[in-house]
Amino acid sequence: MSLSTSTPTSPGSPGSTGTSLPTVPDDLLSIGDLDGPTIRGILDLAIELKRDPAGHSTALAGRSVALIFEKPSLRTRASLEVGLHRLGAQSVVFDQRDSPLGERESVHDLGRNLERWFDAVAARVNRHAVITELADCCDVPVVNTLSDLHHPCQALADLLTLHERGIPLERAHVAFIGDGNNVCHSLIEAVVATGGRITVIAPP
Repeated sequence: MSLSTSTPTSPGSPGSTGTSLPTVPDDLLSIGDLDGPTIRGILDLAIELKRDPAGHSTALAGRSVALIFEKPSLRTRASLEVGLHRLGAQSVVFDQRDSPLGERESVHDLGRNLERWFDAVAARVNRHAVITELADCCDVPVVNTLSDLHHPCQALADLLTLHERGIPLERAHVAFIGDGNNVCHSLIEAVVATGGRITVIAPP
């Protein structure tokens, strides 16, 4: 389910109205997987999808995405399911809150099975090592929707808000006040990658 091509060919695909698709890595485990230009390309594509959702309603037609949740989720699950549906994809949710990945069967076996049925996997996990292992053994794209170390999708959403409000990312000075957690880690990486500055106030 890669968006790595910059030459869309079908009317319903992202970029068919003139927006070039960013070249992205196979997996998104942390913001560190993206450079500044790629992040900006993703934000531009997100704005285009929001501007004309109907024009991209078949962009992922025929694709299936596994959504794995080891932790409770409201906003992440809702936004993923609705977003995939609006792009024409099917999503299947696996609630693993009572059975963490690697407990009943190895992460390797799980990944090898999922790649047979799905075009991509998005997972919200307790330990970052789990999603790293899943990406290593799975031959379809894996997206980290939250781990104990990183929350890349949230950081991209935060930058999108700044971008939409007309704040130049390279001149942005972001203040983060709160726990120095996964959200903080990813926001630091995202702001720095796009040329901005960030000040963090967090308990030791």
